[in-house]
Amino acid sequence: TLMDLSDAEIREFKKNVMDCKSLQRGGGEDDENDVLDPATVLYLRVMCELVVSSSTLTEVKKTNLLSHIVPDVTVLSEALQKHMQRLNTIRLNNFEQDEGMESNNGATHENEIKEDKECFICLHLLKLATVFDLKEEGSRRHLSSIIHQVLCSPTTHEELIESCVHVLSASNDSEVSFLQSISEVLASTIESLDEMNSSNEEKQSQYLRATEILSVTLERTSKKMYKNPILHSFSSIILTTITDSSLGPIVREAGVSCLARYVILMDEDVIMKKYKPLLMEISFMEEERIEIRAQALLAMCDLAQLYERFMSPISLGCSSNGDTINFSDILLKAMTKSKKSLLIVSAEVAAKLMFCGRLHDAKILSHLLTIYFDQNFCSNNIDEGSDDVKEVGSPTRLQQLLTIFFPAYVMRSCIGRDTLLASLPALLELINDKMNTR
Repeated sequence: TLMDLSDAEIREFKKNVMDCKSLQRGGGEDDENDVLDPATVLYLRVMCELVVSSSTLTEVKKTNLLSHIVPDVTVLSEALQKHMQRLNTIRLNNFEQDEGMESNNGATHENEIKEDKECFICLHLLKLATVFDLKEEGSRRHLSSIIHQVLCSPTTHEELIESCVHVLSASNDSEVSFLQSISEVLASTIESLDEMNSSNEEKQSQYLRATEILSVTLERTSKKMYKNPILHSFSSIILTTITDSSLGPIVREAGVSCLARYVILMDEDVIMKKYKPLLMEISFMEEERIEIRAQALLAMCDLAQLYERFMSPISLGCSSNGDTINFSDILLKAMTKSKKSLLIVSAEVAAKLMFCGRLHDAKILSHLLTIYFDQNFCSNNIDEGSDDVKEVGSPTRLQQLLTIFFPAYVMRSCIGRDTLLASLPALLELINDKMNTR
């Protein structure tokens, strides 16, 4: 304890505790003495955030403290590049070990720990870069060029993509310049892919990286940019990931998820003419993968809550009889003729739309009631805490949602109570059909 220390030891302890650490300019790339550890980089980031958010420090004091912790952006950039290279080296070694089928579990576990540490350091260095106000043009351009290289590199760790886009956003002084920077990153990625005669696996990897970058970008883009031509140019990449079947289901699912973020920024007329038919066709086709149909349903749910016109019927080319189809028809079909995972997603979407007043359908409500009162609906379900989740939708989550939904729905409006009463005959028919099939 402190009581057992001498005066000299107490002074040394106080000095070490009160002394503010800083990010120093290092030596070469192989200088092991200048490598950051996770605790230090976390300390530096938290200290910077505390200084910036402080309401008691003056602007001059804040500037002095920040300049002591991180002398300039160049020093931060050097540290980021050094640890990025270390992370890529560790990942390459791990890949070579996997390819060589080396089964040394101890060494593999140690390498995974090293990779996690370097990824943690890089992640917090990127977060540290977003703390600073990059007013100086030279620093902004320098950091932006480094992040551009990181995003274009196929070896960049996927967990760093979001933070890299955030830093790129912070290093640009306007949304227009930010979108221009993202456009240059995507052009470098896709064009380099087209120039070299790459394999289909590399093509899938690059388009998946493009959708990851775009998804984060769209989350940081405001709706006032909906007329921007650069934003409109992103649609070609997104539509390619969805319509090109050679890219595989994982890329196509990511494309539909990215499209959901993209269409929210578009004008209502553009959504209804161009993107509504595409999303409805994806969710309507039974031969489509369940994960992709589920993403399309979630995207349509968001749009239906924003625009009432989205619930109106349209003609789809995939419809066999050529009749018009609306969103409620797709939901009812998904709840009656689909696998359990898609049923869960469609039931959640239906509950949301009914609660917000976009949908009042007695047949759909009767299916929600059967799910709610079905004691076996959550049976044989995998452990909710397990990381090995292979299907979309959570039965437990749906049951919890319906527990809140029904009392809130009938108390919200008269039409909700009338719809519930109208669903009882359809509910009895469903129960009777289930009893007859046993």
